[in-house]
Amino acid sequence: MTVFWYNLRRIFGRPVNLVFMVLVPVLLNVFIISIVTEDASYRIGVQDFDKSSFTREFAEQIKEVSDVTILKETDDPKQLVLDDKLDIAVGFEKGYTEGLINGKDVKAKTYALNDTNQTDSGEMFLMSLLEAARQVGIASKGQEEAFYDGMDAYYKKDYKVEYAKFATSIDEKVDLAVQSLGYVAFGIAFLMMYATTLVLEDKIHGVYNRTCVTPLGMTNYYVQNLLSFFCVAVIQIVLLFAILTRWTGLSYGETASDVVQTALVCLSFSLTCIAFGLLASHIAKTVLMANSLVMLVNVPVLMLGGCLWPRSIMPKFMQTMGDYVPTTWFLKAAKEVLYGKGILSVWQYVGGMLGLAVLFIVIAFFVRTEKTR
Repeated sequence: MTVFWYNLRRIFGRPVNLVFMVLVPVLLNVFIISIVTEDASYRIGVQDFDKSSFTREFAEQIKEVSDVTILKETDDPKQLVLDDKLDIAVGFEKGYTEGLINGKDVKAKTYALNDTNQTDSGEMFLMSLLEAARQVGIASKGQEEAFYDGMDAYYKKDYKVEYAKFATSIDEKVDLAVQSLGYVAFGIAFLMMYATTLVLEDKIHGVYNRTCVTPLGMTNYYVQNLLSFFCVAVIQIVLLFAILTRWTGLSYGETASDVVQTALVCLSFSLTCIAFGLLASHIAKTVLMANSLVMLVNVPVLMLGGCLWPRSIMPKFMQTMGDYVPTTWFLKAAKEVLYGKGILSVWQYVGGMLGLAVLFIVIAFFVRTEKTR
């Protein structure tokens, strides 16, 4: 295992490798996730023709999570939303609270633009609060005191619980974890492809040729190289998962089994990167040429796969191109596993990555090229 241990010393002995291996993906994730998970603040306008204790308290309660403006009777809430002066406007007609207490089907008027995620989330938040008031009104059976007692209990306890659940839905958790894995892929791709240039360095310095005529043999040499690179991949993924879950609160699975399966998807992608790195080192004649080839392939593959931004914002033809790159397969497989569907449900994506890795290794191992100098 001489080659194996020698490679590990060379890889971890280079500060640039450690930067791409851990520091860059961690910093990218911490920065992006701190922005994404920042508490949303909505500009909400309340127009109150009812002027009841309930509507006044409603405005006070939503001030805890939003910027609230009390609108005048002459204001046009719909126009204020269209002019982007408000995200959402709520209007209470006269007699609204009385209707609630008597169990009538009264509705508050809401105005919001439907083309932003922020508006959708804020509107859902308000609707949940208004629906709770309607249910309390039905339960009070026309008794005003019972209605206000029920709303007080909701504000003190249930309202806080509901808001917490709203802010941490499973869809948001999975989307955030997948976005995080996009930056993890950045670190995996650059480190793995860069690390495999060690084979090219051995060829340039004559180490490879001398090794092939020793009892070690070419096959043993390549196997030890692959094992060393795979070991580095395991270390990288374990470190990234440990650091990111601790620093950012990310979850890569609801159970230990889900986390392991997500890690296996990452390792499948790592093997594809390792195999391409070996192929690049096999084709190139110098380390500079190999690194340039890696950069030339890495950047568009990461972009097309949705690692740096959502694929949905790209033109249709670019999304179609992205369907055939391993980064897309990686993120799609990871998303399904994070939803608890299991790694067997994404066999086509994992199989595609492993098949591509085998193809690259076969080409690098069996196809002869001119002697590297």
